[in-house]
Amino acid sequence: MSKKPKNTPADEFDFLSAQKSSQFRETFLRLCQNKAAVAGMIFLVFLILMAVFADVLFDYQTTCVDLDIANRLQWPSLEHWFGTDEFGRDLLARVVHGSRVSLSIGFIAVAFGLIVGGILGAVAGFFGGTIDNIIMRICDVFLAV
Repeated sequence: MSKKPKNTPADEFDFLSAQKSSQFRETFLRLCQNKAAVAGMIFLVFLILMAVFADVLFDYQTTCVDLDIANRLQWPSLEHWFGTDEFGRDLLARVVHGSRVSLSIGFIAVAFGLIVGGILGAVAGFFGGTIDNIIMRICDVFLAV
């Protein structure tokens, strides 16, 4: 009878129980090691949350629209963190409500670029050759402008 050889390290490794690590998880863990990136991410999340909950934080009608001439051109204080404008409106409330429009425009622009770029890239990759070259020259013109 022949003896059964000893198990090698590759035989002992159980491939079914091995934890798979997604690319997102690995990227997120690397991001968390960079303190400046974490600080920027926290600040970005804070700004987005401020824009989303602007109506909860500040009453739009009373702080952004209605005139309050008695409080015009106030310096920053505990009551008005950014101060007031020439009509007595709270500048922080106006900035927070205005950030909603800016964030919306930014997300729409990114989505538009993603859709158009994805379609142009798919067409250029599928057809190749002359079509790819024409699409690339058009993109070069837009980048040069």
